[in-house]
Amino acid sequence: MESLTNLKTGDIIFFKPKNLAGKIILWFINLGKKDKTPYSHVGKVVMMMGEAFFVEAAFNGVVLVYLKSRLNGLPKDSYAVFRPTFKIDIQQQKEIAFNLAGLKRYDYIALIHQAYRQITGRWMVKRNRFSTNAFYCSELVAYMDSKIFKNWYEVDPEDLYFSNWYTKLDIYED
Repeated sequence: MESLTNLKTGDIIFFKPKNLAGKIILWFINLGKKDKTPYSHVGKVVMMMGEAFFVEAAFNGVVLVYLKSRLNGLPKDSYAVFRPTFKIDIQQQKEIAFNLAGLKRYDYIALIHQAYRQITGRWMVKRNRFSTNAFYCSELVAYMDSKIFKNWYEVDPEDLYFSNWYTKLDIYED
């Protein structure tokens, strides 16, 4: 078992939906899938200055918040923590989180592309593969791990959840 206080840079946290928007996103993620994920949102842990922070693409853009405040009041069964099975460049993770937070908007257009992809199995249009002007949650996580996820702009929470690149941690609260 792992303590929440022992999380590391690169760990990712999945969240179950808690509002209508999250439930709609989850419905599209699981549409027509045999294996279904219970999670509609994901973000990444980044350790800086001895503190655990959480970077995520939320509806108000890319944000960096204290992990403790992000998880405050959430039931333990509403989220799951996964650790990467690959080597993380810790400095790169910190730089990306710090450089994107507060400066990048949420990628609402990509949500439409993702919904179309879930329904048809293909992309609606070719996206600019190098555009980092906006992110949705799993796209941000995959971008931060773009050495693994070459097509980071096509990744949804399900892709991360069912990948072999992360292992679920059994977490207890201190």
